[in-house]
Amino acid sequence: MKFKLPRPIMAAVVLLAFLTTTVAQAGLLDGIRNISELANSIGNTANSVLYSKQATEQLVNDVGINIQSKTKSTQATLTEGSLLMSKLSTLTLYKNANQDKPIAKLTQTDALVYLGQEQQGFLYVATDKGEGWVRSALVSPHY
Repeated sequence: MKFKLPRPIMAAVVLLAFLTTTVAQAGLLDGIRNISELANSIGNTANSVLYSKQATEQLVNDVGINIQSKTKSTQATLTEGSLLMSKLSTLTLYKNANQDKPIAKLTQTDALVYLGQEQQGFLYVATDKGEGWVRSALVSPHY
């Protein structure tokens, strides 16, 4: 003997299966639509950034501003007489640029004046404790 579902229940099962499939497809389509909107938004943002960069470069050219890259060495922005400060709490002042004869220990409160000479990664400076050489990587311009 075969069991047979009544016709109204069979129709309800078929309708339920159809609705479940339709809802799942709608969810998938919504997900695809959201991904598409996100991709468009990212594209619009990239275009805005590119436009802003180009507009800034044009403004810099029009105004004549000289922007130096941060990757350039500290010395490239220094001129003789520039005031420097130590990046460390103590900094050694050497007689020569080869670190063989320390003259004094400088602190962050000691003023260093760049005297316009650079040699092997060292800057020649004047301080209240004398003139000598300091490692260029350990000092920065003081504004």
